[in-house]
Amino acid sequence: MNRANTAAAGQSAYTAQSTTTAASSGQFAHFPPLQREIMQFIVSQPKSDEGVHVAAIARHVATLGPDLGNAHSISCAATQLIKVVTVAQVVRVRRYDTATLLDLEDGTTGGKIFAKRWLNGRDSDGLPDEEQYYARIMGTIVRGAHETKNTLNVQVFQRVTDPHQLFLHILEAAFVSLTLERGPPPLSVRRSVGPRLRSGEQDVDESVLPSAPTTPAVTRVARPSHASTSTPTQQVFVSGPATTPRAHTPPTPIAHPRTPATLVAPPRTPPAPIVRPPTPPRSPSSRYATPPSSPSSSTAQSPPPSPSPAPAKASSSAINQPSESRRVSGIKRDPWAHLSAIERAILLQIFNAPSGEDVDVRTITRGVSHHQVTQAEISHALDALTDKGFVVPLDNEHYIIKTNHYPTSS
Repeated sequence: MNRANTAAAGQSAYTAQSTTTAASSGQFAHFPPLQREIMQFIVSQPKSDEGVHVAAIARHVATLGPDLGNAHSISCAATQLIKVVTVAQVVRVRRYDTATLLDLEDGTTGGKIFAKRWLNGRDSDGLPDEEQYYARIMGTIVRGAHETKNTLNVQVFQRVTDPHQLFLHILEAAFVSLTLERGPPPLSVRRSVGPRLRSGEQDVDESVLPSAPTTPAVTRVARPSHASTSTPTQQVFVSGPATTPRAHTPPTPIAHPRTPATLVAPPRTPPAPIVRPPTPPRSPSSRYATPPSSPSSSTAQSPPPSPSPAPAKASSSAINQPSESRRVSGIKRDPWAHLSAIERAILLQIFNAPSGEDVDVRTITRGVSHHQVTQAEISHALDALTDKGFVVPLDNEHYIIKTNHYPTSS
């Protein structure tokens, strides 16, 4: 605090000098906000030899709130922002002994941003020795006591070489603005992310994974009504690939490395081949040989029916009807897809209003008049939007958007 305007009346009390009066409190306009409030509070107190106690000053400052006269603070949707990030073009660079001044252009309304990078005792600011390039800058918004414009105090400076970083910044700015205004989107409308490998997780060795089971060849055997023991011919019909019969060899004994005993698998007896009488040569068109009919058998036995249920046939209405996944994905792409044309037009009229302002029914009626609708239809559409949670009526004539509403597919 400026000692020329205050005098210590003790260890814990202050009083204004005689030359400072309440009428001349305008001279504190150049003070920082906190000092200006303290000086005005001291001057406004009754004159006393004891002065104003520091506890009284502290109580007064506590009533002013945390954002006391903070002229350089910025906010978005009633949320105070501490740090900002921008991707802008460096138009001009001015270097001084203690700091480097930058003139930036980010393409918004007004467009110009004044940035400052302090050297803090360093010999160089670390910036390129050129102009007219893009950079990604993060810093804080500050304003000095005697300054009339905000300045971006540069903390992180990174030159942009990939043009996609500019588009990424635009999407990030839109996402952050909508999140601050309407809240984060629910899980139902977020894009699902597949599982990723966690850090430190070992790779799976594919050599130890079990291999897929091999499907054996299907064997079809024609069974006659009775087997003839006098016929020396043996025939077996196999529908799989032709293979050469091999003699069965017993398995090799396997010794477990941890036990001294040896485990030996008992030999298995190969199945005996099926004996049937010889058949006449088959025609080239037939795929499988048909056994001759026996005098004692009338017809060959048909194979048993499959235990699996028959697949259900889809009706024509189910084929023509779109799938549920397509309907859900369409709603996610357009949250208003299930609304009528008049309801969508009303929402657009309310959205076109300035932020935070309500819209009356007359403005809505004029905006949707090209739809050739009546006043009753407009009233019914407003009631439907209110029931669905898209708009909030302030009274019978004014409506605003419910900003924290995210339509979902459910």
